[in-house]
Amino acid sequence: MDPDPGYLGKFPFWHPDPDHIGFFQVSSQKAFDAGWNTRPLEDTAIDYLESLGELDGFLWLDELLPDVEARVIRAWVTNPKR
Repeated sequence: MDPDPGYLGKFPFWHPDPDHIGFFQVSSQKAFDAGWNTRPLEDTAIDYLESLGELDGFLWLDELLPDVEARVIRAWVTNPKR
């Protein structure tokens, strides 16, 4: 999927600037060695979304149009490198 500059701002690390490739890659090995555990992304996403309901005056604005979201998901699902 060719990047569309209209939505890359929402996914800044999907196609990083060539000068910054690998910049945010950090090993978690020390944390795992100290006993850190991960949890399912679904649990994290649900907790995050539930926490938004606790914010006074929060209004959810989804700037990603449904057709663009579908393209992004389709590209992710069909990407053999993931």
